[in-house]
Amino acid sequence: MKDTAKQASIAVTLTYVAKHCGRSGYPVSRVLNGKPGVNAKTSRRILAVAAELGYDPAINEAARRLVMRKSGQLPLNYLVGIIMPMPVMKMNFFRLIFEGISEVLTMEGFGLMISPRYNIITHEVVENPLPPVYKRGEVDGIIFHGEMSEKTLGNLRGQSDFRRRPIVIFNRSVPGCFTVMRDERQGAYQAAAHLLTLGHRQICYFRKSNTGFPADIREKAFRKAFQDFDADPDAGLLPVIISHVEDIVEEPLRQALSEHPHATALMALKDPNAVAAVHALQRIGLKVPQDFSVIGYDDTDSLLDAYGKNLLTTVHFPIAEMGRKAAQVLLGAIRDPSLEPSETVFPAALTMRSSTAVPGSRAAVSKIKRRKT
Repeated sequence: MKDTAKQASIAVTLTYVAKHCGRSGYPVSRVLNGKPGVNAKTSRRILAVAAELGYDPAINEAARRLVMRKSGQLPLNYLVGIIMPMPVMKMNFFRLIFEGISEVLTMEGFGLMISPRYNIITHEVVENPLPPVYKRGEVDGIIFHGEMSEKTLGNLRGQSDFRRRPIVIFNRSVPGCFTVMRDERQGAYQAAAHLLTLGHRQICYFRKSNTGFPADIREKAFRKAFQDFDADPDAGLLPVIISHVEDIVEEPLRQALSEHPHATALMALKDPNAVAAVHALQRIGLKVPQDFSVIGYDDTDSLLDAYGKNLLTTVHFPIAEMGRKAAQVLLGAIRDPSLEPSETVFPAALTMRSSTAVPGSRAAVSKIKRRKT
């Protein structure tokens, strides 16, 4: 084909390609937009002609989007917004979520645009203004981790080009949004029940100074486990308040063990502060699990022995699979805007290793008192 549009400086439109193929616009449109329904021979012919003519769909993207908007359709941008703590690779929990999300979306040809919500270095919530691409309707949906404020949700739904786009939220139920979450009640119950089964009756648990989800749900589950084991939760559940810097736990632990000398176990908020707690207990003078048992949460981080074996008993959740599920749910809603919001809950699974055991003698408590004097 000698007189290509490139050589003649003619804009190569879909109609132009159809004319040179001797076909109607319908099969050409389906082939060039990657849709099924056209036989292989015709598809190859259309693709070959389009390539020779220099057809570039990006040239006509603005016009395509305008036509779709006028007809009430949502243009497909192949771009998804990810709003979650930054940087995502600083903690295994968020890294695993992101790996699961990106594994699914990139295989489907979607790009990811990450926006920060919570700074895990300064431990502050960041409510940044929405990037312009949201306002222009250039993202096909959002995956959000954490508590979405009414302000943020209102800003998103207030954008005419975004209001019908799907939102998937981790670990929160928000009206009008899809949810992927852990079974916090089951996970907390399993942690407490495991320690109670071993014979512990004075059990510390980490919590932050602020209340709310998931702290309230976990505490109710702890209490339920105590009641089921005919143990007194008011006497046996011992909160240890830690700061937002979750690996700084030694001083809160020292104080708690001085106030509760008969405590024999600890339930952590998550694996990283469980590992920090084990090291702090060792500095205090307690051996894990001989003197004191520690159980983590999420199964994202390891407490390694000299041979590289993970010793941390924890409550397991398939974090990467949760990321994959969130991406799959979002893709389904992008492709079928009529889907009603749903909730997917992942069950907990107790993973027993070597950081928990039957209650020890706690003879080492005297070391704590001597060290403090």
